[in-house]
Amino acid sequence: MGGWREETHADIASISPAWARRYGWDLRTDESDDHIDLFVRLSGGDHTLLLRLRYQEDFQSAGRREEFCDPDDPSRCGPEYWPRNTRGFTSTDGRRCICLAGTWGFHRLLHPERDDAAQTTVGRLLIEIQQLLNGR
Repeated sequence: MGGWREETHADIASISPAWARRYGWDLRTDESDDHIDLFVRLSGGDHTLLLRLRYQEDFQSAGRREEFCDPDDPSRCGPEYWPRNTRGFTSTDGRRCICLAGTWGFHRLLHPERDDAAQTTVGRLLIEIQQLLNGR
């Protein structure tokens, strides 16, 4: 089996282009020494959101670290960029997280007994996030 970087690239490559077209996702990656970021531009009702999913060496057990960023400046992230009044997006101990399997917040903050982050593909996770943003 390959290392975490190869597994990350395979996970990202598994996102269906048909889903990306259907939901209007704009995907890009950024890579550094200790992580790979997947940025996904999403439509959330009447506004645009920029989701950053950070892959680190432990992503298969700890999940992808989730954050929302300024759609015009991805280096700026924080609570002010998170969707408001949307089921599934929560704050725990002052830290915002997405309560969906496959994210760091789900596996480390909300359900630390769970060790199945690798069972959720990023494509499935993005569809679930999009459905939450669409109010389903």
